[in-house]
Amino acid sequence: TASNYCATVAGGYSNTASSWYATVGGGAYNTASTNYTTVGGGRNNTASNFSATVAGGYSNTASIDYATVAGGISNTASGFYATVAGGRADTAAANYSFATNYSTYVTSGHDNSAAFTTSHTTAANQVRAAAFSTGTMDFAMDHPANPMNKILNQYGVSSDEVMSVYRGSVVLDADGRARVDLPDYFDDINRNPMIQLTGVGSADVVYVAEDVRGNTFAIGGKPDMKVYWTVTAERTDIHAEIARVQTPVVQEKTGDLRGHSIDDDAMIGIYDGIKSKNPQLFVFKTADGQRVHEESKTLDANR
Repeated sequence: TASNYCATVAGGYSNTASSWYATVGGGAYNTASTNYTTVGGGRNNTASNFSATVAGGYSNTASIDYATVAGGISNTASGFYATVAGGRADTAAANYSFATNYSTYVTSGHDNSAAFTTSHTTAANQVRAAAFSTGTMDFAMDHPANPMNKILNQYGVSSDEVMSVYRGSVVLDADGRARVDLPDYFDDINRNPMIQLTGVGSADVVYVAEDVRGNTFAIGGKPDMKVYWTVTAERTDIHAEIARVQTPVVQEKTGDLRGHSIDDDAMIGIYDGIKSKNPQLFVFKTADGQRVHEESKTLDANR
């Protein structure tokens, strides 16, 4: 059934295009029910608001203006300009949101956010996933001394442990003691804490008088001395434990990774721009890396 002005059903079974310029390309039991909505095919798919699109799949719904579901099963795009790329039971419920994989969810109100790998967002302007894997962790911001013309880049610190860091300062009392209270959840998510102390303005000895126990520890030293303290510890929360199992510090290469260089991957798209900086440093480790780089240039030239 095509039941309104310029509506189209191209084929399939029990499909309905019921509003202006609505289109169903084929499949079965699909519905395009508002102006300019499109269902490409599949089964039981619904595009039910202005310019919403479901490309295919099964039981997918694009239910608000300009929402898109590319495919998969039981996915929902219900925020303005929201997109679900595919997968199963994913929901993009916030405006300008993106979700994919399985049971991944961008919550309503978490606008401009994306979620992957069975994760749920917790705030707006967020990318949420179970784990990230990258060569470096980079942070970019406007340079405070020249914000309109320069960028300040900062870099994450790597470690072979999944760690937490806490820090602060305290002034020792007249008896040369001070007690430091850590967050009340410290013991619940950390183990093997280690304390580092630095006296300020004095070479006198400062020491750990009591180790961490019950979310607190004590410092000893010269009376009235100011002390900077840092506590590091191994995380014990479920995310950290999963990371230790799924991503060990040393990992054997298997399958397509054997004989392949992920260092080459980092350079393929930018090699020509960086090799002049240090020709000895920026060298492909494998012939395959060099080949893919050359192919990428050919693809770019033919676009």
